Amino acid sequence: MNFIEIEKTERKNEWAMSQLQSHDYYEIYFLLEGKRKIFFENKMFNIDAGTVCIIPPFFMHKTEGGAYRRININVSPDLLTRDERSFLDSCTSVAYKIENKALLTITSLLELACKENSSPKQDKKMLHFAKVIFALLTENENVLTPVDFNATVNVNKKDTTVLKVVSYLNENFAEKITLSTLSKKFYISINTLCTRFNNSMRCTVMDYLNHVRISTAKRLLTTTSYNMEKIAGVCGFSSANYFSLIFKKHVGLSPLNYRKGK
Repeated sequence: MNFIEIEKTERKNEWAMSQLQSHDYYEIYFLLEGKRKIFFENKMFNIDAGTVCIIPPFFMHKTEGGAYRRININVSPDLLTRDERSFLDSCTSVAYKIENKALLTITSLLELACKENSSPKQDKKMLHFAKVIFALLTENENVLTPVDFNATVNVNKKDTTVLKVVSYLNENFAEKITLSTLSKKFYISINTLCTRFNNSMRCTVMDYLNHVRISTAKRLLTTTSYNMEKIAGVCGFSSANYFSLIFKKHVGLSPLNYRKGK
């Protein structure tokens, strides 16, 4: 089901997402006040006010940090033109600072949209707001400035190892992966690997691997007609039954019911 929403969140205290997330729509995350740490794909950024992050469908991410105010545009791909989707896809995996003049205009539009969004049947109006904001972001090459990854995160040896493991899991999730194989590949003890990974990602290595596999399965259930055996194999699960068990544990629905809902 296609949808669009523009929603605001304000928190006065430190807050972290309880687990990694992925979903079947674009999330355009505007941080208007405060500082956050955001993880997506295989990078972590420390971001502050005036930053935008674009998270495409089925892309794992999470945020944590202190008090903040942010406004999101959440929109289904089918509501956007090919050019709009291409623009959003080209901006993934990087955080961007928004030029001050454009930021003031965009912030005003977002605040206005949040007020309008409280009324029923506002999808057309919300989509209009979103398209105007996309146009402002693309109007000239100086509006968005990539945030330097190395400048925003203290990339010490511990962080680097974890992000290398994350990259490996993202690329090789279909293979049989164990803590032992990771330990040997990255020349690190299993105990140290698990401790560092938990401290950085707030989840276990195997939980992260299952998140990658489930996110991929969601995309395949939504965009292909593959049967359960095929999807289980592509995603690295040993059988369709085991895939269904893990999927329902994470999503709350069986794979078939998830597909029917799309």
